[in-house]
Amino acid sequence: MQHRKLRWAQSIGLVMVSFSIGCGVLFPYPSSQSNAPPPSSSAPTASATALPPPAARHDTPPPADKAKPEYSKPEFEHSVEEREAFIAENTEGYVKEGAAVTRKLDGFTTSHHKLRRGRCYTMVVRLESGASFSPHAKKGLSFISREGRTASDGGPGVHGPGGVGSLGCPQKNVESEFDLKATWGSADDATHIHDLGTGPITMQLMSKPISEKELRDQQGDVDKQRASSCEYQYKSCLHGEHDPGRMTCAEEYERCMQRIHSAR
Repeated sequence: MQHRKLRWAQSIGLVMVSFSIGCGVLFPYPSSQSNAPPPSSSAPTASATALPPPAARHDTPPPADKAKPEYSKPEFEHSVEEREAFIAENTEGYVKEGAAVTRKLDGFTTSHHKLRRGRCYTMVVRLESGASFSPHAKKGLSFISREGRTASDGGPGVHGPGGVGSLGCPQKNVESEFDLKATWGSADDATHIHDLGTGPITMQLMSKPISEKELRDQQGDVDKQRASSCEYQYKSCLHGEHDPGRMTCAEEYERCMQRIHSAR
């Protein structure tokens, strides 16, 4: 009996020791540091420290976006000297036909010239002092020659303040009209085709001889191209692309070929 009481007492002691240890972990005893006196009120604190006033800001505003330059074809960027070298290269063997024609880019009017079979023609255009192409013209400018209802865009074209435009080699004596056209957007709005710029220009017609054989060869090439067009239209007609109220496919083809022979 006494032995059992002793074991019970030992068990109680172990429980009490465990409980004390647990309380020490959960509720630690205050350290000696907790008894340290609070800081003196005379000592400066972070909140009481005076901060220097903010420095004045001199922000530089971002630079304004620069306006993008208008689009301009590179052939307009050549100098007068480069233009003259270009003209010399593309008019080798040509001679002047009469005096140069003077026009103004602002209020431009076409020029008319008599062309003869046996000669090939080209037009030399020069902007004179103080003249300049407009931004609209610099987007695209064509040298146009017109014979009746047929118009063609002759190269090589612009080269700086001027250029050279071919009028071709006529198969018969004709009267040709020469025109400058600012072609940018002209398919939708043709009201700006003569928005060319300002100032005076000169236009010099030049020519060189061509042999009869060369003329016949040129005409043969043209006839082949036109005949191919007639054949294409005829085949399209046979495949149903034909207006029943018009001529038959064979009649349309014959009419097309007749126009080729009459154009010679």
